[in-house]
This record gives sequence, C-alpha cells and structure tokens, in this order.
Amino acid sequence: MFSFCVLQIMLPVFKRQRNGALLLSDSLEAMAVKREQRPKIYVRPLQPASVKTDAVESVRRMGGSTDDRKHLLGQFKIQFGIYRHENFLWLADNVLGYAAFIVASTEAESPTKTDNNWVNKMALRKYLRLFPEGVEAIAMKAPSLNKKGELFSWFLLQEFLKWFTVACARNRLHQDQAFAYS
Repeated sequence: MFSFCVLQIMLPVFKRQRNGALLLSDSLEAMAVKREQRPKIYVRPLQPASVKTDAVESVRRMGGSTDDRKHLLGQFKIQFGIYRHENFLWLADNVLGYAAFIVASTEAESPTKTDNNWVNKMALRKYLRLFPEGVEAIAMKAPSLNKKGELFSWFLLQEFLKWFTVACARNRLHQDQAFAYS
C-alpha cells in the first residue's frame, strides 16, 4: 500500500481534454505562482552536482527510489525562469506546455556543457522523454519553433509511437502476469 502512495506522489499526472488531446495549459497552482510576481533578478544556477544531490535527498525523504530515473529526475529543480526552484515533477503536473516549450526550443540550441542552465534543460528533456505524454507534448510544441517543423515533428511522433508501443507491451505483460497469478 505504501509503495502505491509513493508512486502517486513521485510521478506526474498528465491531464487530457474531453477530446483526448493532451492539456498543455497552466494549472491554477501555476497561475498562482505567476501572480506572485517572483523577483526577476538574476540568480546564478546551481551546479548540476548540487541539483542532483538535492534531488537524491528529496527522493529519499519522500520514500522513493533513487535508482528510478523518473523519481530522481522528477525532483530536479529548474534553475531559471519564473518557475525557478520548482521541481520537474511540478512542471509536468502544472505547466506541461511551458516545460515542453523549453525542451523543444532547446533541441535547436548548440550544446555547451559548461552552461549550467543548458545542463538543467537537458535534464528536463530526459525527464519529459521518460513519459509518452512528455514526448507528445514536445511534439506539439516543436512545429512552432522549427522551420523544418514537419520533419522535426515527424521524428518526435515516431519516437512517441515507439514509447507508446513499449508502454502497451508492458501493460499487456503486467496483465498477463496478473492473470497468471489469479
């Protein structure tokens, strides 16, 4: 029972509209954060190792598994923007469109591993891509950012379909295992 509760806390809940489309708009909680009008002063981003250390501590405190990438990356905190210091799980739950926009726009950036913000964006990219809905959200944001949007979107759609196929296969495996034990 306890592990089920941990999973509910440690994984995002992706919401869909009535027509089945993924909901990318901000939640009420996110709108409240925007209304706070957090100071827009530059704050130097934390070193990636420090972000990871904080995430490990958070996962342990919440009873999650530090070996589970979804748990660990979900506790990484974004190091820039209006949602600075919110964790990736919170972003996926409350501002999926914003998170997907960051990832889609980062796809075009040239890598600079010495830039802590870029490293943070790559961690967010890894996190969102762990979920089929995250890949879908990125694909929805990509065409508006890339002149070669059709090709780029097609690539993301193919990647989403791969993830979806794997997820369906896992679901069938779990159903078969449950059937075998019943």
